[in-house]
Amino acid sequence: MRLEAGENSENIQAGRDVVINGLDYQSTKAVALDVFNANIETFVKKAVEIAQQRNEEFTEKFVRKTFEENASLAEKFQEPAVQSSIFNAQKEYAKSGDIELESHLVKLLVERIKADESSLEKIVYDEALLSISKLTSQQRNLSTLIYLISSITYNNINNVPLLDEYFRQRLLIFYSGEIFKQANISHLQFCGCCILLAEGNSYKSVAELHLLRYKGLFSKGFSLDQLKSRIPDIHVFENLLIKCLRDPSLIQIGTLTDSDLTEQLNELISPNIQVFRSLWEESSMSSEEVEQLLSESYPNARELQHDWKKSSVKSMHLTPVGQVIAILNYNQYVQNYQMPLTLAFN
Repeated sequence: MRLEAGENSENIQAGRDVVINGLDYQSTKAVALDVFNANIETFVKKAVEIAQQRNEEFTEKFVRKTFEENASLAEKFQEPAVQSSIFNAQKEYAKSGDIELESHLVKLLVERIKADESSLEKIVYDEALLSISKLTSQQRNLSTLIYLISSITYNNINNVPLLDEYFRQRLLIFYSGEIFKQANISHLQFCGCCILLAEGNSYKSVAELHLLRYKGLFSKGFSLDQLKSRIPDIHVFENLLIKCLRDPSLIQIGTLTDSDLTEQLNELISPNIQVFRSLWEESSMSSEEVEQLLSESYPNARELQHDWKKSSVKSMHLTPVGQVIAILNYNQYVQNYQMPLTLAFN
């Protein structure tokens, strides 16, 4: 064989690895491993220190909250199942150090300890302790939005200002532009927070759902002359009439929902009951009118309604675990409004 080298070069012939002014593959790998091994103890020590610090912070807040709620709950700390729940919460916070998650875990854990060991509540709270740490803040907000829009009726919202406050300060605060993206929806399902129902054509819009719950607050009203022209025995229905909440120059039927009206009408005797009911329907805004009203009245309401319609979230139903997380997240942000949500296990 003949080897030729160019200017400023050198020919080398060998039967095995050649090292030229440096390290071969194995040596390079060994150096890299040495770098890690030389520092691993420092890493482990630092991680332990951080975890212990977080655990001390979490445990202090949790124990203080427990004694504030009920000092006798401390007796349950000796139970193995309770200790397992405590450790799971401690572990999840130690891993993340997220302050918002810490607050949620403290409250969940206190509720868990309150629960009877053979109850559904115990199972749900244990699962929620594990699931909530897997959710982002946006996903927790999504669960709250679903719960508020699809499931909750506030019976004490009985006038327009309270309804306005609800939309501004307790519903729309949980909405953001990308909250309904499919990744969030899929992850809620993966974490056992919701199930997706068969959609069909039965889903309801945001406007329809609120119209069902607060129909009397979306009345357009009618004049006294209109009422008299259709119902001669107006005195029978006088106790059901109030000044129109949206137009004081008119009157309206002063009930909140269809079922409330039915209950009131069942106590009356008149041949014009059905006419009165028809007046209730005719004077109420349509779902399209409610949708327009919300869009014009509140920032992001138009976007929320649009996103609800086009995404699969409109067909989602929260599991008990998802409901616990939704309520916990809701109460965290609206605690100043004196209307906390609670979950009824029945």
